[in-house]
This record gives sequence, C-alpha cells and structure tokens, in this order.
Amino acid sequence: LPWGGAFFAIGDVDWKLVLGKGWGGREKRGGKRFARPWTLFNLAEDLGETTDLYEAKPEIAEKLELSAMQIITAGKSR
Repeated sequence: LPWGGAFFAIGDVDWKLVLGKGWGGREKRGGKRFARPWTLFNLAEDLGETTDLYEAKPEIAEKLELSAMQIITAGKSR
C-alpha cells in the first residue's frame, strides 16, 4: 500500500466496510486504523468505491463491524 500504511476491511457479498479512513490506495493518508469514521461501499453498484454509505446503511455497517471485531479479538487478522 502507498505510504507504508495498513488498513483492515471486511466484506459480505456486495458490501465492503473499511475500518479506518484515509489508509486505502484511493485516499490521502489521514485516519487511524480501527478508529472511526469508517467507510462502507456497495461494490455491486460502486466498484470504484466513490460513495461512502456508512451513515445511509447503518444496519449493514453494524453487521460487518461485529464480524470484523470478532475476527480482530480472536487474533485471526493480519
């Protein structure tokens, strides 16, 4: 990744939740990993990840967040 940064993302079919803002290749470096605000994308409709739907789809974001936190706390993430 650019700038030597790292981020954590989790997906479920058409959705991708990025836990951290400003760490991906498309954004300027800025946020902290595992610190809000996070971003949610519908990859079926927005493959370029241009529209953040985190606030518009809180139920999907919450479901993915729970899954991500279970993985992180279990020590299964890299």
